[in-house]
Amino acid sequence: MTKKYKYDYSNPFNLDDMDSEKDSIHSVPFWMGLLIILCLGLLFGFVFLIGTLLPTPLTVNDEANYPDSFIADRAAQDLRYLTDLGPKITGSFENEYAVVEYLSLHIKTIISEANPNQYIEMDLQEATGSYYLDDSIGFHNIYHKVQNVVVKIHGESNNTKQSILLNSHFDTVPSSPGASDDGINVVTMLEIIRKLSQREQRLNQNIIFLFNGAEETPLQAAHGFVAHHKWAEESKYLINLEACGSGGKIILFQTGPDAPWLVKYYSTVPHPYGNVIGEEVFQSGLIPSDTDFRLFRDFGNMVGADFAFADDGYRYHTEYDSFENIPLGSYQHVGDNILDFVIKIGNALETTEKERSLGKAIYFDIFGLFMITYSSKTAVILNVCIALVSILVFFLSIVIFRVRINVETLRYLSITTAAIVGSWLLAGIFVMILAVVLDCLGKTMSWYANPWTTFGLYIIPVIGISGCLPYFTKYKFIYFQNFSLNIRGQFQAHLVRLIWTFVLIIGTAAQVRSTYFIMILILFDSFGFLLIHALRLQYTVGIWLIIHVLSLVLPVIYMMTVAAMNFNFFIPITGRLGSQLNPELLIAASALFFTIVITSPLTVLTNMLRKAIWYYLTLAVIFATFIGLLYTPFAFPYSADQSSPKPQRHWMMHTQRQFFLESGELSRTESGFFMLDMDRNSPSILKRYVKELADVESLQDDCEKYTFCGLPLIHPKVAKKLAYSQWIPSSSPEFPQNETLKFSVLSRETLSNTKEKIVIQVSGPDKLVFYITPKTNIKVLSTSLVDILKPSKVTFQSRPVYVLLHQTGKYDGTNVIFDVVVQKPPAFKGPALDIAVSGRYVHESRMHKTPAYLGFLNQFPQWTHVISWLSAYQSHLL
Repeated sequence: MTKKYKYDYSNPFNLDDMDSEKDSIHSVPFWMGLLIILCLGLLFGFVFLIGTLLPTPLTVNDEANYPDSFIADRAAQDLRYLTDLGPKITGSFENEYAVVEYLSLHIKTIISEANPNQYIEMDLQEATGSYYLDDSIGFHNIYHKVQNVVVKIHGESNNTKQSILLNSHFDTVPSSPGASDDGINVVTMLEIIRKLSQREQRLNQNIIFLFNGAEETPLQAAHGFVAHHKWAEESKYLINLEACGSGGKIILFQTGPDAPWLVKYYSTVPHPYGNVIGEEVFQSGLIPSDTDFRLFRDFGNMVGADFAFADDGYRYHTEYDSFENIPLGSYQHVGDNILDFVIKIGNALETTEKERSLGKAIYFDIFGLFMITYSSKTAVILNVCIALVSILVFFLSIVIFRVRINVETLRYLSITTAAIVGSWLLAGIFVMILAVVLDCLGKTMSWYANPWTTFGLYIIPVIGISGCLPYFTKYKFIYFQNFSLNIRGQFQAHLVRLIWTFVLIIGTAAQVRSTYFIMILILFDSFGFLLIHALRLQYTVGIWLIIHVLSLVLPVIYMMTVAAMNFNFFIPITGRLGSQLNPELLIAASALFFTIVITSPLTVLTNMLRKAIWYYLTLAVIFATFIGLLYTPFAFPYSADQSSPKPQRHWMMHTQRQFFLESGELSRTESGFFMLDMDRNSPSILKRYVKELADVESLQDDCEKYTFCGLPLIHPKVAKKLAYSQWIPSSSPEFPQNETLKFSVLSRETLSNTKEKIVIQVSGPDKLVFYITPKTNIKVLSTSLVDILKPSKVTFQSRPVYVLLHQTGKYDGTNVIFDVVVQKPPAFKGPALDIAVSGRYVHESRMHKTPAYLGFLNQFPQWTHVISWLSAYQSHLL
């Protein structure tokens, strides 16, 4: 018969308690661990539902009862007109004439119906200029006749020293109607102008609305405003409205520089939604996108806030970004928030130097109900205080349990800490190896169409492995006989918190504002144990554990909202990272981090399980089941479902390449389909559909002989993808006769025995890219295309490379005449420059696709999204 055992509360270090059978008074059945995982899954479902809730939209019929409120229904009517125009590409009739006319007439009507106390001006701007964009590649951005529609609502003070600027763009990428990117924000600004124009009382500050017509080119019209518009100098505060998804809620994801006071105004809007984690991730360069916010900040010295729609990123820059996919609640969400935000900062007094000195802002919303915000200086004080509380709680436990600090105790604490950290590292190694193995097996991105598969592939093994080593500390080969299971469990929980406390201290010292995320966990965990000790529950059987778990519910729910936001954002992005990167590593790393942060304080429970082998076996079966699913149709990464598309993206150009000698003689010409691989599965997953992929030619020789492999650049950022892309020989493309790419040298002038000026003329389509690569020992001193010439951050054969994008807005034919001044050693013979130019033809109404091109494109399955253009490329020796 089993001996009954009564725990001696007066002697928590009773050595008789060593017996594992007697330890069971504090242990729990193995199914409790599985129940916790099930509860976590249910909590995640709750978090997901909360995230989808949108405000009730107001219709035109509601306006009588809500005269000062944003009317979502009217904004939607405006957006329907814009999306019915189709793609609005810079340089197209739709963008340069149809939209500009619509906005102008609409704004004139609003002005005519405005309250007589309001003073509103409208200006149409045509901008020409250039600037150097210092990104990962570095290139010159040159624009000619790009357009802006600008509206100014004068404030009460008519202070022309610090006006507030709202910006959105009406141009789109080719193939996309641009409902979210950026149509919904354009019509939101129209409705805000209407509402402000009808107010009896003016705002204190001037409000300037910039509808810019060249953001996708990239970021040109914003520079045109900053550099050349009459109202640019007075624009000091910015609200930028963008999208990298479709519908949902608009999120504040970037602020500054150094503007915590600005975030405080936003924190009181009706539906605050934003997170500083998004800001730090975006500014890290991990995301392959940029917004006009950067231009206004870096070139206009503005302080502001950057907002974007980020849900359903699969639709971003595709034909699926359509009017039908944006619920009316999304209009109300952005409209309520931005209208209220504008009114608040429009009536605010001028910020003081003290407010400016507070540093960057930490901000995060709580389920979209309210927002917490404070400065980075406050964050340092708060984080340090909470870290001290965490440490004091640990030492309080030592005092309460009357633990003697000796070698045995330190050894136990050290080994337990090592076991905790070791388990995390083991989990990390496992999922990283798994990510590599899945990639090698051709099973990458199985979660792209079905994100829930990350649960079985990565989250389950992390949960199991990250708690395994501490579990074995209860066995005698590393079991220290001063501790009962009850106390060992509490000390393990303390040690987990101390590890995160150490992370918090390091993150605070490194000025990582996202450490607030860890601070919340430490705060609730610490106060949970303070409550346990205050109620003297530390010796109870199970009650302390219940208090500990309950104290973590709120931080776990919050951390799940951030995790959901992370996966919702990053999983669609993996479809455009390029084939050179393994996206499994990114998703595995995300799953590892969030799973450990969320579950690590709960692993104390799994280490108190009876018959824990069944818990671990169950997790292993779940993992094996999901591995098995990889070999079923459920794991196919893409979907053509119109209601929820998950397309594989492709950028395709039917290209003619021509290479000329120094004499001007054509030495080589060829044509083909240039396919830019946008994700890891391209082109392998397509080979059974597209027969021409069997004829792919290697680009290695061209990559060694020519700058950027002798291929047309869509954007300098894709330069890193060129060597991983496909060149498929084909018949020649057919170009519009009045847009044929032509290159000629008009003159060569010797300025001195070491300097020469070469005058060049290039005509062609509205989108051109110039690549200038001097020969060894040659310097390019200047070009009339830009004021100050700077090299890009990439080199070719140890030679500098100059990249210049050229975009024409109001297109009436592109004819660019420019000079290049070079410095050569005395008596230098031979060509001084490799200069190439590529032209891109993106307007469907002005391009003709040959039968061969159409036949090639028609082979792509429905679950692909192919943006197909024409391009011409010429390389010259000068």
